[in-house]
Amino acid sequence: MNIFMYTCVLWLLYIGFKGAVGYGECVVFCGNGKVPNATDVMFACIKKGDCSYCRFAPNCCPDQLSCNTPISSPDERCLVCPGEECVYDGNSYPPKETFDSIDGTNTCTCKTGGSVTCTEESLPSSVSEFCN
Repeated sequence: MNIFMYTCVLWLLYIGFKGAVGYGECVVFCGNGKVPNATDVMFACIKKGDCSYCRFAPNCCPDQLSCNTPISSPDERCLVCPGEECVYDGNSYPPKETFDSIDGTNTCTCKTGGSVTCTEESLPSSVSEFCN
């Protein structure tokens, strides 16, 4: 389990999501363990029986910039290099660039103005395929 997933599980357990446990790259919520609405976190889930298997990713700004004169992103949330407008999963992208979604299945595209749109293909129904 990577450090982010470990931190996520600890955070969820701390705030009272007793049904949260780790499974591969997923956090599992069963029975009464509802998937939380967390800020600054993106997630994708599949449901199997009474459990939800969710992959989480931080919705944070890029740590490293490859330019000397960063500018504010269109939503004024992050600093990005000139020509880059979208921030997704800790990375910045220029308009029209395509990249992988956090769900591991879909692709996303940076739009002019900083919005990100992703395809909506069906996620794997196999828990092991989705979480590992």
